[in-house]
Amino acid sequence: MDAGLLRPAAMLRVAEVGEAVVGRLGGLPRLPEGVVWPAWEGHGPLSFVAAVECAALPRGELDVVLPEGGTLAFFCFDGSVDDGDALVMPDDRESWAGARVLYVPAEADAVERAAPAELKSYPEVPLAASVAATAAEPWAPAAHAAFAPAGIA
Repeated sequence: MDAGLLRPAAMLRVAEVGEAVVGRLGGLPRLPEGVVWPAWEGHGPLSFVAAVECAALPRGELDVVLPEGGTLAFFCFDGSVDDGDALVMPDDRESWAGARVLYVPAEADAVERAAPAELKSYPEVPLAASVAATAAEPWAPAAHAAFAPAGIA
């Protein structure tokens, strides 16, 4: 393996008792007044999946730019309102509107927001983070360039 393909990542996992919590899976999001609950046009509202507090992440050890503070709130269309008829797929650009990340600044006056009536919230699970190395996916351009046999572009 080419070590240059490894990148540091904040691996999220269930927080143990007494461990620093950096975010949570499920529950209800805290959103500022006036922010509309995300929806996928023609399909319906997105389910709230997780929230991560930017200031709580091990930022000094990561090589990605993150806000100093605030919250990243993750939403995704999970198929619960259409019996799985529409799916969000990483290789289908047409479906990408079914996933959103909202940034809520630390200074925003955010309140817990109830989910739309047709959605059921996921159970809340506190998350901790640890730094781990991740490798590029085999189809990523950098991995292809490092491992493709000579002459194959």
